[in-house]
Amino acid sequence: MTGALTQSGGTAAINGTLTSTTSTITINGGSIAGTGTLTGNVTNSGTLYPGGNRTAGTLTITGNYTQTSAGTLSVDIGGTTVGSQYDRLIVSGTATLTGNLTAITINGFVPILRITTTSAC
Repeated sequence: MTGALTQSGGTAAINGTLTSTTSTITINGGSIAGTGTLTGNVTNSGTLYPGGNRTAGTLTITGNYTQTSAGTLSVDIGGTTVGSQYDRLIVSGTATLTGNLTAITINGFVPILRITTTSAC
């Protein structure tokens, strides 16, 4: 792709490699979903779905990832196997996270949470 990518609405499906020649990928609104690689620095003020919406998978960002206070990272959890049963976001640069994290269970998966409290010795 020549130039910067700015996603302002709708959904862009990534199932391969998307490279910005200016190294700038901005999600101002709408969403980017899928597997594969985003090559460039990503700023998220919309929604990023590694794998896809209700589909587990791995999305790699070759660059930095900045999630603004308006941004959402939405991940699916449907088991214990990375990539096929739960989402994974790989960032090769720095990750700055603010905003929202949404975890959605898929495939009838029911996670078990164990909370343990101990006193300091």
